[in-house]
Amino acid sequence: MGEDRKEFEQKGELARQLHHPEEEVRRQAIEELHRRAGAENLALLSEGLGDLSWRVRKTAVNVIVNYPDYKSAITILINALYDAENVGRRTSAIEALVRIGEKTVADLVEACQTYDPDVRKFVLDILGEIGSKRALPLLLKIIEDQDENVRLAAVEALGKIGGPEAREKLLELVNSGNDLIIRFSALHLLGKSGSALPAEMIERLLQERMFRRAVFEVLGESPTKESVDFLLPGLTDPAKSARQAAIHSLARIYELDQSGALQERIAAGVQGTLNDQNLGLVREFLEGNHISTRRDALKLISLIENDQILHYLFGLSQDDSFSDDLALILERISQRRSDLLKKELKKESEEVRETVRRLLQEEKGLLSFADESKLQLGDSDFEQVRDRISLSYGIYFDLEMKYLAERRILQRMNKIGLRKFSDYLARLENAATGQEELYALAQLLVNNETYFFREDFQLKTFAQEIMPELIEAAVTEGRSTLKVWSAGCSSGEEAYTLAMLICERNDLGSLGVEIYGTDLDEEMIGRAQRGLYGSSSFRVISEYFSKKYFIPRGRKYQLSDAVRGMVKFNCANLLSFGSSRELQNLDAIFCRNVLIYFSLEAKQALVEKFHQALRPGGFLLLGHSESLLNLSTAFRVRHFKHDLVHQKPTLKEREWKKN
Repeated sequence: MGEDRKEFEQKGELARQLHHPEEEVRRQAIEELHRRAGAENLALLSEGLGDLSWRVRKTAVNVIVNYPDYKSAITILINALYDAENVGRRTSAIEALVRIGEKTVADLVEACQTYDPDVRKFVLDILGEIGSKRALPLLLKIIEDQDENVRLAAVEALGKIGGPEAREKLLELVNSGNDLIIRFSALHLLGKSGSALPAEMIERLLQERMFRRAVFEVLGESPTKESVDFLLPGLTDPAKSARQAAIHSLARIYELDQSGALQERIAAGVQGTLNDQNLGLVREFLEGNHISTRRDALKLISLIENDQILHYLFGLSQDDSFSDDLALILERISQRRSDLLKKELKKESEEVRETVRRLLQEEKGLLSFADESKLQLGDSDFEQVRDRISLSYGIYFDLEMKYLAERRILQRMNKIGLRKFSDYLARLENAATGQEELYALAQLLVNNETYFFREDFQLKTFAQEIMPELIEAAVTEGRSTLKVWSAGCSSGEEAYTLAMLICERNDLGSLGVEIYGTDLDEEMIGRAQRGLYGSSSFRVISEYFSKKYFIPRGRKYQLSDAVRGMVKFNCANLLSFGSSRELQNLDAIFCRNVLIYFSLEAKQALVEKFHQALRPGGFLLLGHSESLLNLSTAFRVRHFKHDLVHQKPTLKEREWKKN
């Protein structure tokens, strides 16, 4: 009797600790549950899966994954998939089911009979991550589901599970499917499988205008001479999106080629394809706003070594956003055609000559430093540094981006006078210097490319369609202020663009607007606060805005005090912004071209924070190459005239879904 009472009191104490205001107390209470069994403790674990703190949720996942009664644990987790009110709990349940793995397959297959299409999709996502061939019969059947998202999830799962049966079905969907989206998805999954696509299928798909871009994207996954031969004509494709895909895939194959044979084939093909008449079809991407495409186009154009191309490359030296890639390219040209480079550089202005010489000197200095230091940054060393940065700041580089990270690490080591990577790693691990050094390196690794009125189509959506909705909602709810956040604002151009657009409005009435800009880099925040910009920030701004809101200051332009006063800038780590009171109950969050640098786990954590920071009905605006696919189920997609935008459901929508 006494033991039962003691057990009862202990359970009551654990339940109270799970509602304690301190995160660490709740986390330790969850850890305590792994020593206990029973339905009541599973219920407490289920509650922990939905805790506000991701650390507590992560602990709950770890405990439930190793729970002795795994059948009961699986039941609890599947039930959590229905919890549309607590996105954190649902996301944690998905992670736990994936980690439990093969043991869950039979229960998940049975759970897929549910009426709820969202849960069916989640189940298929989980089965795809587990990769069990026992799920194939279900996938082959449910691929005819009435819900499009469920069908897409089934195709994705087939691609992840793989094998002859899955490949045969994917080929069938590409060749004879009626659903265009399903065909696209199946094609991309076949490309990712690593097996070359049948040449006759590629030739047939290239005749379908809608498929040329997708085919060019997929060919980049297969570094073969056949892929190169199919891609080279894509550089002159009439469709801009198809050309963009061909450029990216050729640049990717060029970088991945270890033998040099494909590099020679690409170089010869580019020089034969991009004559004076066609060169502009690739050059136009150097003036666009997609960072990776600009870098890819630069790599391909630099393969053409003549006086016109050199003159063009020299001109790009004035744009800081090209400095890393351009320095490497110019150094390579200098090694191969030093005479040509020197001759053509003499024809340039003193400003250009000085910049090019500086880039070459810096590049040679880095190469010399690496050689003298005998720096060998192997894959495991790279991953060790990358994972440290990812854990603290979310920034993540895959092995394809290793060369860029190497350059930044070399720059940092050179600056602080370290010659051995082992010494630098020791500095990162040192309790006294580690966090400060990690922060310094993180700032170097982030790309600060930005300019005024970037991604104009999205800004039109915000100004013409979203702002009227936000104003109406604020007036209806009796609020006096709208709040907008530019997350990852770099040197401030995006936040100030929003301020200028808001200055142009005449429908705000008495409503005030607060704009916040945050970035990890202290130097960038300092530039933003000064509001003084060079020519590279004005590449797409209209004359109307540049004349109305800027004053010339030598070679730069000073933003007006009125606009500068509308924005409040602060240095902040996106993974820990939750402590800020200002960044709560927001109407809109701009986080464009930031998620591309984050690990999957960091993306999920950040998107969840954004969801919590937005008021019901608030909007999340991402970069055009970013989406919430497999990151969050908490937002709905709004189809506007110029763009697709993610929106947090309103209270009425949530109530309707609940009922």
